[in-house]
Amino acid sequence: MPRFCPLLLLELLMLAAHSFRSTLLTRTLTIIVVLLVCTYVMSFAWSWGPLGWLIPSETFPLETRTTGFAFAVSTNMLFTSIIAQLFLTIHFLLFLRMDCCHGIIRLLLLA
Repeated sequence: MPRFCPLLLLELLMLAAHSFRSTLLTRTLTIIVVLLVCTYVMSFAWSWGPLGWLIPSETFPLETRTTGFAFAVSTNMLFTSIIAQLFLTIHFLLFLRMDCCHGIIRLLLLA
């Protein structure tokens, strides 16, 4: 996956959010954002996604592997649920700074 793909996705999401304030999203922009999100998720699932399952299963010795893996999976699910519950609150708090970040990300994409 190219280095700029997550930044491009973030840039388009910010553009979509900025245009959402004034009017509804255009059909073309909606399709582009959905395709980029799907591409990003597929790339993550192919590359870094399985590491959350692979590393704990290979790290623990055979005697404590079941307990260690259960603890690792439980911790992963706990933090995933916490992040899922807090996502909209964090997004709302960061939404005010989105216009400032929009210019910074545009500069990063050009670099």
